[in-house]
Amino acid sequence: MTKASRTGIPKALEKAWDTFYKKDFDGALELFEELMEAGRTPEALFGRACALFRCQENEAAVKDLSALLKEDPMDVRALHTRAIVLGDGEKYKEAARDLEKVVSMAPDSLEAWSDLGGACLLKKDFARASACFDRCVDLDKACPEGWFGLGMVALEKNEPRRAVEYFNAAIKLDGNFLLALLARAEAHFLLKQKEDAQKDVGRALRLEPDLFRNQEFNQQGDEDDFDGGEGDDLDEDDMASYKLDD
Repeated sequence: MTKASRTGIPKALEKAWDTFYKKDFDGALELFEELMEAGRTPEALFGRACALFRCQENEAAVKDLSALLKEDPMDVRALHTRAIVLGDGEKYKEAARDLEKVVSMAPDSLEAWSDLGGACLLKKDFARASACFDRCVDLDKACPEGWFGLGMVALEKNEPRRAVEYFNAAIKLDGNFLLALLARAEAHFLLKQKEDAQKDVGRALRLEPDLFRNQEFNQQGDEDDFDGGEGDDLDEDDMASYKLDD
């Protein structure tokens, strides 16, 4: 490789990442592919994996990330990213396995503990999930994701009153925490606190007006009932539409 081409690679790499962060993932993938053709580097391979993931080519992304980890098993960034890709493909056991390695190497990573808690929650390991979210809160009391995670564990364990307390903490820290508002609405509904549930749904809709656009009850013309005003009642069928996915 000539000196000119070597000096050109960082600029090309920067352009590829700039394109990626602008959310032009197809364009970024093309640029990372060009970099790989010019000369395979770990950074180009990692970039291609990220672009592949954003283009919903999870299997190919995992392949690239696994290649990086074969070369360097201590590559925390590649390990964490592979866990995210695996989790997106609902391979929660494999994702949790990778994330356990990440937190062992980066024990102060809030993001890693939060992601591990989420993976454990989705594979119904509530004890481990709770421990992970507790760790988030221990690291940073002002971590809304930690409080939200604890609330989700409580909700899964059918402890709605406790869940509301945790969701309150998350929403106090982040008033625009959409998932926490929806989850608290569900907890309020389980406690037969329909007015409070309605208020949370109204707040969620103000943050994301198209939130339930594709929901069945909206197709039946019910979306106008959820404007956060007084006097609108939620019934059990409506709340079933708000229930968070596992």
